Amino acid sequence: MFGNGRSIKAGQCHGILIAGDNNQNINVHYGPVETSLTIPFKPNSLTGSIDSLLIWQSQLTPLIGREKTLGELEQWAKKGPRISVKLIHGEGGVGKTRLAFELAVRLRQQGWEAGQLAGLNCSSGFRLGEQGTLLVMDYPEQQPEQVRQLLEGIKALEEPTAPLRILLLSRRSALLEQMGASLRYLAAPALALASLEEERLAWQLFEAAWTRIRQLRQGEDASPPIDRAAFSQWLALHKTHRQPLFVLAYTANLFEEPSATSLSGGQIIESLVAREVERLEREGEALQLHHRLALPLLKGLAAISGGITARQLKALAEYDALTPLLPGYELLGRSTLWQPGEGDRAGRVADPQPDLLAAALLSQLLQRDDELPGEWLYAALDVSDDIEQATSRLGRLMYDATHRLALPWPRQALIEAVANDLSRCRRLDQGLSRRNLERPLLPLALSVGQRLAEVAETPQEQAHRLNNLSNSLAASGDRAAGLEAIERAVDIYEKLVKNNFAAYAPDLAASLNNLSIRLRESGDRAGGLEAIERAVDIYEKLAKENFAAYAPDLAASLNNLSIRLRESGDRADGLEAIKRAVAIREKLAEENFTAYAPDLARSLNNLSNHLAASGNRAGGLKTIERAVDICEKLAAENFAAYAPDLATSLNNLSNRLAASGDRVGGLEAIKRAVDIYEKLAEENFAAYAPDLARSLAILSVRLAENGDCAGGLGAIERAVDIYEKLAKENFTAYAPDLAGSLGNLANRMQEHGDMEEAITTLQRAIELITPFATDGTTYGDWLAKMKSNLARYLARRGE
Repeated sequence: MFGNGRSIKAGQCHGILIAGDNNQNINVHYGPVETSLTIPFKPNSLTGSIDSLLIWQSQLTPLIGREKTLGELEQWAKKGPRISVKLIHGEGGVGKTRLAFELAVRLRQQGWEAGQLAGLNCSSGFRLGEQGTLLVMDYPEQQPEQVRQLLEGIKALEEPTAPLRILLLSRRSALLEQMGASLRYLAAPALALASLEEERLAWQLFEAAWTRIRQLRQGEDASPPIDRAAFSQWLALHKTHRQPLFVLAYTANLFEEPSATSLSGGQIIESLVAREVERLEREGEALQLHHRLALPLLKGLAAISGGITARQLKALAEYDALTPLLPGYELLGRSTLWQPGEGDRAGRVADPQPDLLAAALLSQLLQRDDELPGEWLYAALDVSDDIEQATSRLGRLMYDATHRLALPWPRQALIEAVANDLSRCRRLDQGLSRRNLERPLLPLALSVGQRLAEVAETPQEQAHRLNNLSNSLAASGDRAAGLEAIERAVDIYEKLVKNNFAAYAPDLAASLNNLSIRLRESGDRAGGLEAIERAVDIYEKLAKENFAAYAPDLAASLNNLSIRLRESGDRADGLEAIKRAVAIREKLAEENFTAYAPDLARSLNNLSNHLAASGNRAGGLKTIERAVDICEKLAAENFAAYAPDLATSLNNLSNRLAASGDRVGGLEAIKRAVDIYEKLAEENFAAYAPDLARSLAILSVRLAENGDCAGGLGAIERAVDIYEKLAKENFTAYAPDLAGSLGNLANRMQEHGDMEEAITTLQRAIELITPFATDGTTYGDWLAKMKSNLARYLARRGE
């Protein structure tokens, strides 16, 4: 139950009102609402623009290949708790938005209110349907805080009489987890939408698209220039070709170039965009615009700003870099770019869709000039009505251009256009200070953050910016600079705390936690231990005065402290620290299981490791079994959010089972963990590659223990390959793990009969681990074991 557990009766209200303010805070309550949710389908345009064919709203073809999924979504809508949130995630182009609104149409036919909101930045609302309500929110990561507040507000309301369903559409599989633990128990299992599974479905989509495009373009009644066998060959060129967008793009391009049967998906998008640019240039010439680039550039900039109104056009024209290029309002109104407004809605240049086309369009336009791209990009961001959404769109477009289409992008141009202008830095900081910022925007965020930290007006503001900057630097791979930034932040908070402990102690403790992580990453484990000990001391004092407020922070710091102590060789104190963390989290989970169960499971994982290391194998096994049970329940409700925790627990369960003599059970557990990490690393290699490598190393041991030496060798070879890549980027952080995997690889080699390679590999492992190993530490133990194995191998070779 939500709120106070009571249900809103029919007739008590008409809908949900959302009141926003200028600080992007929103409040949610029941009340009379006249506006309904909208479904943005629209008929195909005959302007000739390529996005008029490929944009999902035009419904170029019937929904093909998603019927089963649509039925499952309908069942989710009608059954279960009164309020439920579901995430559909997948790459751009797989059809998330089309699927969601097809569900909205189906539910509307059954008396539901269904569709999307106009926005969250102003007062709005939506009617509740007597049969039920479906709210669709596309790209919620563009407004993470507002969406979080909306969901929290709905969660706090009394339950509606009819089902209320919220469907979030995102590229991020862990979106709900990133918004906060308190929202997890609203979530139904997430849906990962991928390419069309069956080739016949892709062929059906191709045939339907060909027929419809021919009708729209009034072409001859001709058959496609390829048969199914040729289409199958094209599908096999790349796994992305089964995505609906690429099938439609392939069809549209073949209509114009019947001989282009073997282009890759990226080449097809480039070809379509090149023709669109040419079309707009010809249209501009016919309108006697003074620059050929006027219409194409305006369309490209609209992709970032989210559309361009007459007011925004005027603002763009005030930029020196754009003044000579843009058309006047009167001429623009006569172009096919301009969409006249309806009712109270003003006319505008619509933002081009889908994202892949917009990314390719901008990439081509930004290459036209070596000096102005940064100015163009900043102008588009600056005139947007919502800077958070604009920067999020820019991040997606950069990612699509560089990673999915392998197209050039002037990464440094925008940084140079902003770096020396404080007003521009402050403007962009409003959009870049988001949690889980799109990775392509990190260099820009770093540049802006560094500049603003330099000119911060108060010590507190400077420390806050340095703290955030440290995280961004570490995420971008520059751990040395990240360490320097957090050290500066801690120094500032130290001075502030001397004058006012109550006001600044929480900030100092949080920064010390951060410092501990940065120091550990840099190889300074002693410094990392000292920092986390200080953080724990501060949280002890704070929790003594206000347990409810600071117990979660204290538990988290104790958890981190236990890890640092164990790494330093102090296993006894490490065990006591994690026992305390578990005890606190047990209390918190008793009061709110959904909110605190994930943290409890992580601490139980840690406690299991400590117990096993201290010789209490039975206690370690019992503890990790509890952690797995908790993670199984969480992952069953939301796999995307809790799969990493489940995999980590299965890793440890494998070790505990094998140590207790159950090698078969240990093998089954680690196989499950590897399967999970394989899926996670496929979506985000940088984030999950270390975890996958660790699981593969464990799998190697389990396979060898169960007599599969060849399988064990293959698993550890994969782990070594991953660690080689990671250590190449950050030697200090990953050299010990690489050494450990090489030691494991040497064991598998000698079991396989390759003693010479085993010796050479083990000698390299010893060379790598030696600088990190001291007596009584984990790495010291590793070094001693490796030397012992090497002596044994050398003796056997001598025999």
